Amino acid sequence: MGKAVKGAVAGKVEGMDLPKFPKGSYFHKARTTLEIYNDLVTSAVNKKTVLLDAGCGKKSLMAGFKGKVARQVGMDISIDAISENNAFNVFAVGDAHKLPFADDSFDVVVSQWMIEHIKDPNEVMKEFHRVLKKGGHLIVATNSLYHPMMLLSAILPMGFRDKLKDRIFPSYIEEDTFPTYYKFNALGSIHKMLTNIGFEKKYAAYTGAPFFMFSRLLFKVSEVYERVTDFSPLRSMKMHVVVHYVKS
Repeated sequence: MGKAVKGAVAGKVEGMDLPKFPKGSYFHKARTTLEIYNDLVTSAVNKKTVLLDAGCGKKSLMAGFKGKVARQVGMDISIDAISENNAFNVFAVGDAHKLPFADDSFDVVVSQWMIEHIKDPNEVMKEFHRVLKKGGHLIVATNSLYHPMMLLSAILPMGFRDKLKDRIFPSYIEEDTFPTYYKFNALGSIHKMLTNIGFEKKYAAYTGAPFFMFSRLLFKVSEVYERVTDFSPLRSMKMHVVVHYVKS
């Protein structure tokens, strides 16, 4: 697929090495999904925070916050995934539809690229609301329904998606494939769902990401795509959705 992109470091994310971007590239200056997400979590936590990462999987963006909050709980439905994750000091096996925690247990609930795999996100958001303390923060990153790749993913059979990923991505990039439903992946429907449950909006945006760092050609294409989707009518076609709501 071509050579990987090399250049200057774009920014700082807690506990993570960001991709390297050429100095003149779009992503050298633009704030990416990871940076925005990291900033939102940083603004919501302190030394007294009890945080839940719901659907933490094998790897977590919360690795850089370990030791910076009072307690950091990682929860996933898969014990195999949790056993590979070293970002947390407390682990739990559980289903997001029925969280194994008491009411008002957490100051912050985060979730990254999990909710698109949920058949009933409304029930999951009700559970997040239940386990959050009053004034607690919910921060979610997921895929935008309107990005071309997500539209394809939503309509293609899972087996065909697996074969397509094997053809596109280099062997050293680990890409798990799970069923997707895309019922919490557009800002309008997200806002309606969360406000009906009892959340108030602090931040919500469609955000971009350099998804094709393994190929110079595809990276250039992604840069052009990001510049085009910076125009307001097309922003929903960016790759990700990041939201920050508070339990009112």
